[in-house]
Amino acid sequence: MLADEISSYFPNLPDTPFALARSPFTVKVEDVPETAQEEFIDLINNDAARTDFSTMPLTKFWIKCLQLYPILSETVLRLLLPFPTTYLCETGFSSLLVIKSKYRSRLVVENDLRCALAKTAPRISELVSKKQPQPSH
Repeated sequence: MLADEISSYFPNLPDTPFALARSPFTVKVEDVPETAQEEFIDLINNDAARTDFSTMPLTKFWIKCLQLYPILSETVLRLLLPFPTTYLCETGFSSLLVIKSKYRSRLVVENDLRCALAKTAPRISELVSKKQPQPSH
């Protein structure tokens, strides 16, 4: 399902660059761009990098490799960048559709949208405990 979704966004992309990002230790040296081939050879012969690749998430692995293999890592990270940004855009539009319903049509939605897209969970009980009740007259 995810592959179908990706192919609908990017229908004519070759698979080779993505193979480099997903499983660099199975790619042939000839399939790597010439500017990054030397770093790629160093990477596939590095046992520590192979261990890191098997234990770390894909993006964290390539970010960690940025210091040792800058050209190769930047090439791969440029390939991976469109996917989170596309997801974030779609999440934003979905949240905006919920906020801008026919029952709630404010002109300014920045604050509501910021709250809807925030990863931080609200601490309502803490805010309520800090709020002082209005004293009676």
